[in-house]
Amino acid sequence: MQQLLFILTLITIVGCNKDFDNSNKVNEIKLPDYSESGITTFGFLLNDSVWTNYGHYYRNNDIIPGWRENRIVTTYNFAGTPSERALQVTGRLTIVKNNVATKDISAGFSFVPVPPFINTYLLNGEYPRNFNVNDNVQGTFYRIKSTNPFVLIVTKFDTSGQVCSGRFNGILYNDQNLTDSIIIKDGRFDVKLSY
Repeated sequence: MQQLLFILTLITIVGCNKDFDNSNKVNEIKLPDYSESGITTFGFLLNDSVWTNYGHYYRNNDIIPGWRENRIVTTYNFAGTPSERALQVTGRLTIVKNNVATKDISAGFSFVPVPPFINTYLLNGEYPRNFNVNDNVQGTFYRIKSTNPFVLIVTKFDTSGQVCSGRFNGILYNDQNLTDSIIIKDGRFDVKLSY
């Protein structure tokens, strides 16, 4: 009897979790306000269109496949050497219409904060100093060109409160066609440091 109840519950969850459409809420997507309080925001203008963490992506390799909420993920750990801690921030914007992602863009950056931490960092595209944008629908990947560094300015770095905030801008280039580029401007992030 318990197995039957479990199977019926599982079928109900799977059946309820498949239908998803957030295309009617596209007007709700706004660039997050700039802040320095660790409220976990990440956003920018991508060729003058707002990009921020938003929506749900479909995950089919779980026990119960379905739509999962996009989240900003922040890590602050060692980047391969004992003396370098890298801060990594990633997010995803997904618009879905009738269970099909019509827009699905992942973005992320990493850099090595060094004392006095509040500083301007030039990211050259080599890990752990990079910024990437991946259009998962079109299959295009944009990254920093080493001859044109990306600018990231840390405006707050509080180790006791575990907060890092800043601004960024630059140009990213298509990994397969360097004549294709995107402009990232008015970028901002405000995250909690996770150790």
